[in-house]
Amino acid sequence: MKLYLYRVKSDEEFVDTARREGCDTVVVQPRIKARHFAKAARIGVAGFYKYFLKVSAYTTPFTRKVVYKKFIFDRTAVDREGLEEIERKKAAIKLLLFGEKEAEALRQKLPGATVSLTNADGEVIDLDQLHRDAAEYGISI
Repeated sequence: MKLYLYRVKSDEEFVDTARREGCDTVVVQPRIKARHFAKAARIGVAGFYKYFLKVSAYTTPFTRKVVYKKFIFDRTAVDREGLEEIERKKAAIKLLLFGEKEAEALRQKLPGATVSLTNADGEVIDLDQLHRDAAEYGISI
C-alpha cells in the first residue's frame, strides 16, 4: 500500500485537502526549532528559536497524510547563569496554548475528524495541567 503525502502552506488548503482525502484523524504537535547559537564570554549562550505547530491529518488505514507547519513566533534567548529556563518554560506554555486554540478551530472545521493536541512523542497534552501552568506563569493568548 502506497502512502500519499501532501504538504500544504495554509490553514484553508489544509482543511480542504483533509476533507477531500477523507482524513479522519488530526494531530497538532508543538515544535521548537533551535536556529543559530553563539557563545560569548560576557553574555553566555545566545540562541534563536522558531516556535511552530506541525499539524497532520491522516486516514485510517494510513494511506493518505496531509502536513502543514504553522509558524507561531520567534524568540531570541541569552542564557546567563541559567536564568533562561523560566523564559523557555513560558514560551513552551504559550506555544501549547496556541496549539490548543488551533486544535479547537480544526474541530469546528473538520467535525467528523478526531483532533488531538500531543507532544513531540505523541502523548496527548493534559489541558488541565496546561491551564494551571499558564495561570502560574501569568500567560494567556
